[in-house]
Amino acid sequence: MLIPETYSILNKQNKLFESDELRRRVVKLCRDYYDPRVENPATLKGGGTLFGFGGVGIFLVRYNNTPNDSPSILWNPLSDEKALFRRLVRHYK
Repeated sequence: MLIPETYSILNKQNKLFESDELRRRVVKLCRDYYDPRVENPATLKGGGTLFGFGGVGIFLVRYNNTPNDSPSILWNPLSDEKALFRRLVRHYK
């Protein structure tokens, strides 16, 4: 399934938010609650997980896992000891 680039929270043409101000507030939340301890050699290859692997910035959660290209505030268990959505990590190197 292809997801349009405009669905990224980093894209100013994102129509999923009522206003650009709301989109910017979500970007700020990602920055404020980012925890670099979640990074490992595999995630760093894609530029880190602040906005998801590769900077994708798509808020996507599937029933069986949260992809690493979703911002880490969704699946990072380090911040509050329990993640908002579960993420099964398959790659460490």
